[in-house]
Amino acid sequence: MIKEDYYKIYQSNLIMLEYQIKSVKKTTQTMIGRKIWFEDNNINTNVSEEEIKSGTQLFAFLICSWLEARLMKLIYEGSSVAFSECEISKIRNFRKMKDKWRECFLMSICKCYGFSYSEYTDYSSSFSSGSVQRQNYNDILSFFDDIEEAITIRNRLAHGQWNIQLNSDNTAIIEHQFFDKYDNIQKLDILLQCYREIADIINSYATYKDKLNPNFDNIMQKKIVSVKSKMTRISRSKFDKYVKPFKQIEEKKREMWKDYKHEQS
Repeated sequence: MIKEDYYKIYQSNLIMLEYQIKSVKKTTQTMIGRKIWFEDNNINTNVSEEEIKSGTQLFAFLICSWLEARLMKLIYEGSSVAFSECEISKIRNFRKMKDKWRECFLMSICKCYGFSYSEYTDYSSSFSSGSVQRQNYNDILSFFDDIEEAITIRNRLAHGQWNIQLNSDNTAIIEHQFFDKYDNIQKLDILLQCYREIADIINSYATYKDKLNPNFDNIMQKKIVSVKSKMTRISRSKFDKYVKPFKQIEEKKREMWKDYKHEQS
């Protein structure tokens, strides 16, 4: 297969994954709304905390899987300044997904600013001190720590550790900060928005033809600020406010069902 064939395959996979993410999100929101309605009406709920947790974790699993699907689409982009077959091979040969993302970004940085690429190299000192370029570079690198944690969680869940996670040797139970930071579907939904924007930023470095445009670095800076703003929103999010619409949807369903039964009687 040629590069264009791979791009179509990974684009198709990404589209299907987006449908799956949307479906699981909607199902989990519906369960949350139903549980709250039952509780507010002092009725024994038929929705358990475990069901909501399982839906939330499945949502997290799909989001973390999205990172790999999005990367594969990115590296096969058809832009004339995008990755060559040799560069694609190098990226795919990295074992860890965090390294694939990071080195994909570093290759793009080198092509963008005329640096000589070398694996696992920090190019911060190659930029002028205090410059927008250096700040953007360091900000983007900081995003990869969160991506590494997400990929770790994806791998644990993929190996069947949906309730209790073990270390790589399966000798001890471990706790991940990921589910402490993103403990509900609202936070995970905002996290997905962050991942989409991060991917878009790296995609811009990799495929944007007019990188010498004087506005390019400022445009990237605005996108980075947007990601940081959303990360702040996650820590300040209010779940009680977020779930109110789901309860209202459940109430409407109940009212419609009552009206239907009344019409049939």
